[in-house]
Amino acid sequence: MSMHVELSPQASLELQRMRFRSVISSLLIALLAIILCGSVLFFWILPSMKLTTPDLVAYRGKTQTSQPPTKPTLPSISRQPSAPPTASSRSIAAMTTAPVSIPVPEEAPAVPSLDIGFSDDFGAGFGGTGSGPGSGSGFGSRGSLDSALAGRLYDFKQRAGGTPNTDYPTDKAAISRGDEYVKIITELHDRKFPDSMLNDYFRAPFELSLTHLAIPYSNAAEGPRYFGAEEEIKPSGWMAQYNGTVIVPESGRYRFVGAADDYLSVTINGKVRLYACWPSIQQRIAGDWDKKKKSGEWDSPLANARLIAGDWINLRAGQKIEMELAIGERPGGMVGFLLQVEKANENYRKDPNGRPILPLFTTQALDPATQQDIKSKFGSYEFEWEKVPVFRSAKTSKR
Repeated sequence: MSMHVELSPQASLELQRMRFRSVISSLLIALLAIILCGSVLFFWILPSMKLTTPDLVAYRGKTQTSQPPTKPTLPSISRQPSAPPTASSRSIAAMTTAPVSIPVPEEAPAVPSLDIGFSDDFGAGFGGTGSGPGSGSGFGSRGSLDSALAGRLYDFKQRAGGTPNTDYPTDKAAISRGDEYVKIITELHDRKFPDSMLNDYFRAPFELSLTHLAIPYSNAAEGPRYFGAEEEIKPSGWMAQYNGTVIVPESGRYRFVGAADDYLSVTINGKVRLYACWPSIQQRIAGDWDKKKKSGEWDSPLANARLIAGDWINLRAGQKIEMELAIGERPGGMVGFLLQVEKANENYRKDPNGRPILPLFTTQALDPATQQDIKSKFGSYEFEWEKVPVFRSAKTSKR
């Protein structure tokens, strides 16, 4: 048996009221929770998500003390000439002062040199025995120097127009013997280096200025390269000839002393005073001069090339003499040239083999940097650096 309890109408009504109040309370509590969460998001979480922007820092100049306005006085204005286009301003104008200053360099910016072909332009090598542009060292410097011999390089293997010289041999054995080379050189000496003969051969494009000759062993291609013809002239069968008027520094007896691989000669006032060539062609080129010479011979810094002394010449101070200096290479391979000068009755030191330690022949004073560079390239071979007669050059004599 089961029991069924029925609520009274009043109890049922009261129960419905309690349910309604419960629903309303639940809704209010949910709404309050939503409002609370929204407040938390608005006041705590959202501010932390704001994007920050960097502060702008402004520098303010010093405030000038205000002065009562005064009536400006207009000075008389005179037009000044405009600055040349290349002038550069070294000041920076500003509307206000600032605590941070911008330094202005004291030195003017370096301007690249547009000079062509001085010794430094050829790069590090045997020829750079000068201390700067215009030193006239190596085979010479491109461009005219006030005190220098003017030189040009000729290729005996080619005619003036660049066509092959069919008389010149092409096989290595004949080139090594040097018969044609010796023939051309001796004819040039016999005829005193005439333009009519020189102009028959191909000439390198550049003219060089030479102040002193001190070229240690180097590649024979360096000669044509210095004269701007490394592509046109193969490193054999060439001759460089320098000429000019030089001025005797002091009265006395002088002689030139030189060594070469392969050929060197010095001509003074039209007469050959020195032949210094490779042993196999020395007598063939020098001829009677070599047989009659009474001057000395010593070992040179150029391997088997002998250091040969030339004729004594009486010269007086201020005398102008015409000088021809010629150097050349016969078979190719390696080259080297050295020209010194000796004054009679000068007290020179001597090396252990009895060779007088002589100065270089030069047309301008040799600065310490040039001296040091020559020393480094010639090793233990000694030069005289104190007693150096400088044969300053006047205007070039010809060509």
